[in-house]
Amino acid sequence: MSAATDRLNALLPRVLPIVVGLIVVSAGYSWLLQSGIADYRRIRDDAQTLEARVRVLEETIARSRGMTWPDEARALTLFEERVSKEDRVADVAEQLMRTVAESATDGKLRNLAMGTGDQSATGTSGQVRPVAAGEIETIDPRWSLFPYTLSHTPVTMSFDASYGTIAGFFSKIRDLPTAIEIRSVKLTRGLPLMNAQLTVFVFRRGDMVPGASAAGTAHPGANTPLPPGFEPPATNPLVPRIIEPRGPGG
Repeated sequence: MSAATDRLNALLPRVLPIVVGLIVVSAGYSWLLQSGIADYRRIRDDAQTLEARVRVLEETIARSRGMTWPDEARALTLFEERVSKEDRVADVAEQLMRTVAESATDGKLRNLAMGTGDQSATGTSGQVRPVAAGEIETIDPRWSLFPYTLSHTPVTMSFDASYGTIAGFFSKIRDLPTAIEIRSVKLTRGLPLMNAQLTVFVFRRGDMVPGASAAGTAHPGANTPLPPGFEPPATNPLVPRIIEPRGPGG
């Protein structure tokens, strides 16, 4: 047996406990302390995020206290002015066609086509109607804020044009004879022209619903009766609950 082996055998009993101790400490840190510290840091980050949201909500509430409640009569007047009681589908289609032609200042306008669908059954402003098996056609729910029946007619339009013509067309869609809702826009890249497909709903106002009023009638803080069986939450659901970090290990 060599002298080096003798020294190694003499050193091993002193070094082995230290190595075993380091292994035990490393394993304990990995299994216990490291997961606890990671949980603590995660909870701390979540708490900071929620605190920021609370500050934003408090600032929003503070700003809204100085706002005046919308004028219901003015809102109804604007609705009546902008949503025609007459059938304006043909007028809207004509104006859209004229607008796209005027926008084609480079003369690069091809395959212009337009079509109209069936008018929806007259109903309340928040109506939906079936369009296919398992599918329904909805409109913007903000229409239901107004106490009028409402019908709409889909109008589709497609054409091939340059990007400048398409951008100019959309920038000029204004002052139509009645309100519209842009349902979809599809642009397909091509050479030398792009294809644009547009679908809009052309709205027509009906009669006011008897006994109904604009959705803004109930002012904040008014004693509005609650539905049967409804129990208000004990706390404000808009304010997140802050969970304070409790240190490593939870």
